[in-house]
Amino acid sequence: MSTTTLQAAPSLLDAITGPGSERDFFDTYWEKRSVLFRREGAPLDLDFDVQSYFDAMSSETLVKSVYKDPQGQHRECRIEPDQARRLYEAGLTICASQIHRGHAQLGRSVDDLQAHYLGTQFNYNGYLSPKGSGFGIHFDSHSVWIIQVEGSKRWFYGDEPQIPYPLTNCIYPLRRARFKLPWYTVPRPDDVQMNEVVLEPGDILYLPAGVWHRTEAAGYSLSLTLSAQPHPAGKFITDVLQNRSFLQKRGRRPLPSVTAHGPDRDVSERLLHETLAESLEALRRDIDQLTVEDLAALWVRQIDPEADAR
Repeated sequence: MSTTTLQAAPSLLDAITGPGSERDFFDTYWEKRSVLFRREGAPLDLDFDVQSYFDAMSSETLVKSVYKDPQGQHRECRIEPDQARRLYEAGLTICASQIHRGHAQLGRSVDDLQAHYLGTQFNYNGYLSPKGSGFGIHFDSHSVWIIQVEGSKRWFYGDEPQIPYPLTNCIYPLRRARFKLPWYTVPRPDDVQMNEVVLEPGDILYLPAGVWHRTEAAGYSLSLTLSAQPHPAGKFITDVLQNRSFLQKRGRRPLPSVTAHGPDRDVSERLLHETLAESLEALRRDIDQLTVEDLAALWVRQIDPEADAR
């Protein structure tokens, strides 16, 4: 388990990359290993507490109650913001997505992060749990920093991703030896191999995408999860190729219908093969003409409006 001490940091940007340099964090931990930053001294001043958590919820906020069913399986249910306090008092964990949209200081923090890390989308989710409540075992499709704000929460988490760069979140179902997803099959996570820590106010835990984790509130707990969602390289490249393809008549050509029965079946399938062959050949030419420099320049112009002026 990687743990380091975090002294007073002037900003959240300094806090989430730890006591070393920003480059050290990305070389050592980013998308590779979990790390716990134990806070010494006063926690970050986020101007955020239980009351401001409820106040920040709005019609734009996706709010869910989280609980375990009688069989112990993790469940989530979407609720209205005005139901959140009553359900929390009834013993349920309340999760509010994109809570920064209703909180000025968190909103500025997201703006600052996105201005610094161009091309990455940041969001804050809030989690308010009564004593003993928590979240079932799962991994996320993006890196997260957990910032403990009030109370304390017990975390169980792995050191490294089970699945590198997962395409979806995964909540592991009970009593399954393995779980098949469209892109990969994941084995049952082993609790014995997980780290166990209790986060106190000011502590920050970084988890790469694909790391198994679960939680239990030690007392009551209010925490923020800061997620970072970079753009997948494969999607950017396929978007570029699609745009180039659609500029050509051959790229816009629709696939022909295939006749279900009768003598025209062979003719329609032959036409299908010809259409696909023509489109595939055009795609190969587009790929051959693209260079890394072309793609990098396109991406920088897309994420940085001032790139051409530099």
